[in-house]
Amino acid sequence: MDFNKADYSVIVSTLRRNFKDGYIAKYEKRLEQLQAIYRLVVDHQEEFHDAGYKDLRKPTTEACFADTQFVNRECGDAIKALKTWMKPENISTDLLNMQHSAKILHDPLGVVLVMGAWNYPVQLCFIPLIGAIAAGNCVIIKPSELSIHTTELMTKLIEQCLDPDIVQVVNGGVEETTELLKERFDKIFFTGSPSVGKIIMKAASQYLTPVDLELGGKCPAIVDETCDMQLVANRISWARYTNAGQLCIATDYVLCISDNVQDRLIECLKKTLDGFYGENAQESPDFGRILNLRNFKRLQKLIDPSKVVYGNHLDEKDLYISPTIMKNVSSDDPVMQEEIFGPILPVLSVANVDEAVEFVQENEKPLALYVFSKKNDVVNDILARTSSGTVCVNDCVLQVGITNLPFGGVGMSGMGCYHGKYTYDAFTHRKSCLFTKQKNESMNKFRYPPYDYNGRAMRIVKWLLTPNGKPAGISWSVTLLLTSLTLGILASVYKYLLNV
Repeated sequence: MDFNKADYSVIVSTLRRNFKDGYIAKYEKRLEQLQAIYRLVVDHQEEFHDAGYKDLRKPTTEACFADTQFVNRECGDAIKALKTWMKPENISTDLLNMQHSAKILHDPLGVVLVMGAWNYPVQLCFIPLIGAIAAGNCVIIKPSELSIHTTELMTKLIEQCLDPDIVQVVNGGVEETTELLKERFDKIFFTGSPSVGKIIMKAASQYLTPVDLELGGKCPAIVDETCDMQLVANRISWARYTNAGQLCIATDYVLCISDNVQDRLIECLKKTLDGFYGENAQESPDFGRILNLRNFKRLQKLIDPSKVVYGNHLDEKDLYISPTIMKNVSSDDPVMQEEIFGPILPVLSVANVDEAVEFVQENEKPLALYVFSKKNDVVNDILARTSSGTVCVNDCVLQVGITNLPFGGVGMSGMGCYHGKYTYDAFTHRKSCLFTKQKNESMNKFRYPPYDYNGRAMRIVKWLLTPNGKPAGISWSVTLLLTSLTLGILASVYKYLLNV
């Protein structure tokens, strides 16, 4: 819905009142809204695919698996698991507190803001929404204004299908978003670029609002001489050129360990691209387009024609940039200074694994790292010496589809994680609770003044407070023995305190 700026505070305060009144506190209401999301996407799947085509010339297969089907699976999993997720977690206590019980309760945060992105707008709005609803929050969704047709469709369907007392959609550009961020939220979930992420984080600091920032960065692939080069070329090309390269976990550049590996891989990449899109990718129904003229011109400036070994065919009117490969690229070239987010693949050569690791270490921590090698020791060495949000070994992008794996960045590539239950956790406060009883007060005498630090009771208590009630390094068999004696010890302490 389009609102005046003055309306934002009304929307937020209304949702906050609804949250406090318990509109979405109960399991049944959360389930109802999750089922409504599921039906919304399933019933209008073809409309979403058509909108994706209008926005980005996105192929139906890509729109299905990366947008609508992705959401359907996440929502279906949440519906099945919701009751389990909401249950309190029972926590074990130490020996001193074994008469008490401890639990973790899952508290919703309140009113949260979800800010989606334009490259996969259905997925990047609905998956955070699913977790926020499952966790019991009221939600404001701010879709990207750049995915015009998909945002228009999402807005219409959310207003028709979801409870407006729980979910509201706010549309607009930079000016409207700036005003919206002046409101107080209980969490902000943002997907986009690091530069905008900094703006979000600065706005959130006004109220110390927690943020999840799903950003991006330059995701490298490291390829060694042991690889099946054609296989590697297929997998890297799919990750780089899907959605015309407009993917936050796309392979941003390749580090080949030796010139020979670089030459072999490039020849295989050319063969792969000819097979994927034919001689003229502009005529292929499976190759997308750049979002807008601004992004087209930005990408155009990143291409050095003298280093192009494949592609570099551009049509500004069609917002078309062909799959392009660049060779002999240096770290100082413009294409290596920012996340590409387009169908351009720089291929670099390094002397050895150490040099590849050093190259990755000298740059910002990426959202994803891809390692191609048949040697487990090489793979483990690279993973041990690099930091990245996620990793996929001998393939690309697939890690994002495993809902039992947390997805998120580190450092400049983001903070926080989501997918599956991790999305529920992202919108939940894990509240620690200890439950005691109004009895056995005499056993607490040691903790009240006047203290007797050197007394017998205190010595026993200090022993009980050692790790697991025993000195470190003690065997498990001795642990069993000590555990069996604990009740007797506690009984002795109890009797002693009664007589002090």
